[in-house]
Amino acid sequence: MTKYEQPLQPGESFSLRIARINELPSLSRYHRWSLLRFRGEPIGVTLSTAYRLDETHPDRLFLRLTASYHTIRSQIIRPLLDYSIELTYEVGDLPALASESDGELLLASGLLSLTLSTGVGALRGMLALGVRNTFLAHYPLPVFRIADLVSRITNPDGNMAGTGRIATIRLATT
Repeated sequence: MTKYEQPLQPGESFSLRIARINELPSLSRYHRWSLLRFRGEPIGVTLSTAYRLDETHPDRLFLRLTASYHTIRSQIIRPLLDYSIELTYEVGDLPALASESDGELLLASGLLSLTLSTGVGALRGMLALGVRNTFLAHYPLPVFRIADLVSRITNPDGNMAGTGRIATIRLATT
């Protein structure tokens, strides 16, 4: 279980650098049979996150983002594409902004917002390149209001809190 709820105090700041962005081919998959059978049904996308700290480098934070495209055919959800990337951040004074205990990770909300914002932007661009020769090029990853995503993650009363699944939306063609 993961929690993201530790706010920054007014006047506090931190340094943040994107050290690396990797596509994760082992976690990315085109569901070819579903893609071949696609006949214009509505398409949705689920955005999922996974944060972790680097045990050997105390200033590194990892964010894995996955966009899962799906459609519904014959009342069954059919996966079309799972696309994952991992971002490596170098954060100044990360131990003051993040803590891990009992399988839970607490991140300062400012750090959460900034890493999620840059991560979703990177995912959007890499995904656009990855699907450019398919019909999914007409279904780009939408622009998200990061504050809404952060509130869904940090809301302990929400049914998605702590699951890493932060948004499921229906896409329209462009």
